[in-house]
Order: sequence, then structure tokens, then C-alpha cells
Amino acid sequence: MPRSTANSRINDLYTNHRHLKASIITTSQVYNKLSTAIRRNADMLSLFRTENAQEYDGMSGDWAIDPKLFQSVWDYSTLEPNSFLHIQVCGPRPIFFKKFNRIIME
Repeated sequence: MPRSTANSRINDLYTNHRHLKASIITTSQVYNKLSTAIRRNADMLSLFRTENAQEYDGMSGDWAIDPKLFQSVWDYSTLEPNSFLHIQVCGPRPIFFKKFNRIIME
């Protein structure tokens, strides 16, 4: 099977998985290597600290989140070793978590 056909089928699965009543868990070491279809159809993201500016820009730019707010919750959530920012992006507004503890926004 040609690589482009395989990628197209994977993107179709990510685009239509809700109609199939399926859940998909994806892991990647490089956020920007995931296709746009995969990133845009995510309901939740767990993002670990990166020193790569392009990767950070991809993570912060993919979502309709105020850049200052994203920077603030990013810094707070990823400051400690092995800590991460978890974002629930489905719904009217994103919900932020440090690890899996909800960040109360005031």
C-alpha cells in the first residue's frame, strides 16, 4: 500500500472515529510530526516540556487559546521534572490540568 494511501486512511480514522464509537489514544515524541487531522481531532492533550521552539509554537498555535494564558499554564504545569500540561480541548473552553489535577482559573 502506498504511504500516502496509508496516511489518508489513518487521517480518515481520526476524522470519523466518533461515528464509529471508537476512542483513539496516540503517543508521539514529536508533536509537529502528527498530521494536522490527528492534532485537530484530539479531545485531550498531555504535553510535556520541550526546549524546541518550533514544537512549542506548534503546540501553542494549534488551539484557540490566548498565547499569554497558554504560556502561563505551560510554565506552571511543566516547571517540575516529569510534570506535564493536560488540556481538555472539547467543549466551549479548554480546561487545563497540571498532571491530572485541574487548574482553577480565576
